Amino acid sequence: MRPGSHGLQRNLHGLTNSVADPRAGLHRAPTMPYTQGPVIEPIALMLVISPPWIMKRDLVELVEHSFGSVWALELLLLLYRNTGRIWHRKDLVLELRSSELVVEESIARLLSSALVTDNSDGTLAFAPASDELRALVRDLDEEYRTRPAAIRRLIIQSPTDRLNTFSDAFRLREK
Repeated sequence: MRPGSHGLQRNLHGLTNSVADPRAGLHRAPTMPYTQGPVIEPIALMLVISPPWIMKRDLVELVEHSFGSVWALELLLLLYRNTGRIWHRKDLVLELRSSELVVEESIARLLSSALVTDNSDGTLAFAPASDELRALVRDLDEEYRTRPAAIRRLIIQSPTDRLNTFSDAFRLREK
């Protein structure tokens, strides 16, 4: 393959062959000469998204059970990346560009997961209850930097939420 070709080859009829794009790791399907661009096959796209089952099981469980929203994850990572700093709640609201309600709900989730500590003066700090939790948060930070979509998907589609949605579909409604 010559430099700059990006894995696409034209045949005599102007169609592209189905080949891999080495830059993005995406499989490009054949396209017609007058289309807007190549079509990305859904199967190939699913493989590129980084499925969560490739992650460590402990990490997946931490994400599914400790975060009710991506805001809680962002809050934890902010505290982790600034380990040793004591944060006032209003500073967290400003730093995350969020609302007080969202920050308070996120703090409650993190406190119940024993990932942060709430000091007597109302300030917060990253203080996991064990070294294992600290290592999991370190791994989470690395995963989130490299595969944020996979982590977000775990939060949004946690098993508890899926089960609740499924069971709610069978509830009888009062009229």
